[in-house]
Amino acid sequence: MGWQTLLKTRNIKGIVSYEPGGGIPFPEGQVPEEGRILTLSRKTEGVEVPMEVFMEYTKIPIVVYFGDNLPETDERPEIYEWTRRWAEMLNGLGGDVTVVHLPEAGLRGNTHFSMSDLNNAEVAGLMYEWLCKKGLD
Repeated sequence: MGWQTLLKTRNIKGIVSYEPGGGIPFPEGQVPEEGRILTLSRKTEGVEVPMEVFMEYTKIPIVVYFGDNLPETDERPEIYEWTRRWAEMLNGLGGDVTVVHLPEAGLRGNTHFSMSDLNNAEVAGLMYEWLCKKGLD
């Protein structure tokens, strides 16, 4: 839902996403194979949109956070990797997208729901630093 909100209002100044679970926009014909697999909710992780719609995501800063629950047997590593490719695609078109793996930022012990983990204040602090850096505080 969050990804679609940008397309419905001009009031969105930035997007903060914690382990997005689907609906990530890609230009038509460019959704990675991993993004075409149906989830349990019968939706795909990646969604094709016209290029002019995709370009809307280059106009605001975006940050995507992933916890440290990325075991090799889970589907999350694929989502993390193709989210990084998505960010590279947007950044190559002039966007401002950052993908953060929390352990690489020094925060460990995070699940898929970082906002409810025991270190949620530290996770929120990282987000606040990003908001300040982007002039969104």
